[in-house]
Amino acid sequence: MKKLLLYLVSVVFFVAACSTGNEFATYDRQLNKQQSQVDSLKTVTNNIQTEIDNLQNSTVDKLQNIKGRLVVLDNIDQKIDSMESRLLIMENRLEMQQNSIKELFDTTTAGENAAQSQTPQTSEEIYNYALQLHMNGEYQKSIEDLTQLIHSYPDCELSANSYYWMGENYFSLEQYETAMYNFDKVIQNYPNSNKVVDAKLKIAMCLIGMKEYSGALTQLNKIKSNHPNYPKLNLVEEKIEWLNQQ
Repeated sequence: MKKLLLYLVSVVFFVAACSTGNEFATYDRQLNKQQSQVDSLKTVTNNIQTEIDNLQNSTVDKLQNIKGRLVVLDNIDQKIDSMESRLLIMENRLEMQQNSIKELFDTTTAGENAAQSQTPQTSEEIYNYALQLHMNGEYQKSIEDLTQLIHSYPDCELSANSYYWMGENYFSLEQYETAMYNFDKVIQNYPNSNKVVDAKLKIAMCLIGMKEYSGALTQLNKIKSNHPNYPKLNLVEEKIEWLNQQ
């Protein structure tokens, strides 16, 4: 009887154990399935978070880009304002220059009318007027007056000086050959004139202007040898030194 009872108890425990094991297996499968779902949700959540982060970074970059463009636009506006101010200043200056030109034109016209009413007549007046034109940079007009003087008063004492200043006018116009012709006129036709040595120096300067350095050096050395007391000897020596370096 005891053995039977023990047997029955054992059977009951065995059945209970089997039943419990099946329940555990079921629970385990359910837990695994839920864990898989949780992991899947985590993956989705991570992906969403990554997209959010990327979106935030993109938004920050775009905002910075927009800010940069706003700064550029602000700078452009400032430059436009500055240019408008400069344009206004230039317009004012242009108006002032136009007024100055008009005043100068009126003054020049009045001066020309006055000059025409006081046209020089004597050789001295023509010569002095021609010199003044040269000093004012009106070389061509000075040449015209000196030519008139030479033709009208061929034997006057100012002829040598007239040829010399003709040469100076042509030299200023960089017409070196014509300038040399007039300087040579002084040397050949008026050997006793106080402009002879000056004319020789200017011939050398013409040769330098024409880049004929050898001829210019020869001319300057002659001046140095033949005219040791020439007041412009320092200039002659400076030109000689310069030519020796070429």
